[in-house]
Amino acid sequence: MGKTRVHLLAKELEIETKDLIVQLDRLGIRGRKAQSALEDDEVARVRAALAAQEKPQVHVGEEKIVADRMVKTDDEGQRGTEAHETVVERRVRANVIRRRVNRVEVPAAGQSCRGCAHRSRRSH
Repeated sequence: MGKTRVHLLAKELEIETKDLIVQLDRLGIRGRKAQSALEDDEVARVRAALAAQEKPQVHVGEEKIVADRMVKTDDEGQRGTEAHETVVERRVRANVIRRRVNRVEVPAAGQSCRGCAHRSRRSH
């Protein structure tokens, strides 16, 4: 019986207004703006179409490795060093992702670092 504004429907459905306007265009309801009013049958069509779409599941606390690579750096006056780098993403909240890089330097061929004879020199 009543009319519903596009921006209020978007807020109710917890989506951006511009995304709802795109969805309206896909459903054939064209020329709508954020302040436009929708009839009850149009609102029902939008709700049915959005209910059919599956929302991506977000799991808080989930960790995943996004990169596992070897990195080589060339410093002036020093030999290039290689490092094994792992990038891990952890979802802290639904809209917050924490990215951490774990870097372990790998000694180049012919070099020894841990427990070597030249340990007293500050060469590394």
